[in-house]
Amino acid sequence: GWTACHRVYSRPGEERPQKKSRTDARQEVGASSSSSQPLPAADTAKTVRVCKDVGQYYGEWDQLNVEKALLEEEGGDPSLVPERASGDIQDFGIREVLDVTYKITRFSWDQSDKFVSLYLPFDGVGALPAEDVQVIFRPVGVLLLIRSGGKQHWYKVPNLCKAIDTNTSVKKVKADQVVIKLRKETAGEQWSDLTDEKDLYQKRRQFRIQHGDLKGATTEELLADMYKHATDEERVGLRDAMKVNREKREADARAAK
Repeated sequence: GWTACHRVYSRPGEERPQKKSRTDARQEVGASSSSSQPLPAADTAKTVRVCKDVGQYYGEWDQLNVEKALLEEEGGDPSLVPERASGDIQDFGIREVLDVTYKITRFSWDQSDKFVSLYLPFDGVGALPAEDVQVIFRPVGVLLLIRSGGKQHWYKVPNLCKAIDTNTSVKKVKADQVVIKLRKETAGEQWSDLTDEKDLYQKRRQFRIQHGDLKGATTEELLADMYKHATDEERVGLRDAMKVNREKREADARAAK
């Protein structure tokens, strides 16, 4: 018959092998390894992991311009790749961390020949002490700081579309709104947007058409790429353009028959 011992069943007279300790197991592995042929130096080198700080590793990737690297590998001139200059992102010299919870997100803007005007609604801002409403101007940046109720509210654009004259740019504090008048460095120059993102996108797109993945693309493919990166308002016009282009191709195909 069968007998039970600690929930492990065995036949009478049958002995289980002794469990080996970890020390014994390591000694056996060491002995077998010493008796076998050593690995070639090249093979052992492949198994060694190069230790690198994670932050440093990803930091290097962030600094890598992939388009420049690929163009250089192909024997091209990497300076052709458009990128934002290092001075185009402004440092406002603020040591304290700006809490994203208190970022001012409601604003509007317009422009004239001489000024770009920013309108930022903020309830009761006109009743605050003058020192609690500050604006810092930089050649291509602006920072608004409003201290209210012990909180630092803020609005920042570190990459304006074009350069401004910091000496003649001003702020106007009204009852429930702050108006910032940015004096254009070049009067009469039209800004494509408040920031330089749209201009930089157009430069990169032109590079892609001349040297990158859009080189040799059809009109339909170019419109599709524009549609992918467009705003809702811009997509309305692009849909009409794609429709006209499609109808023209269909008409040409019918005429060729």
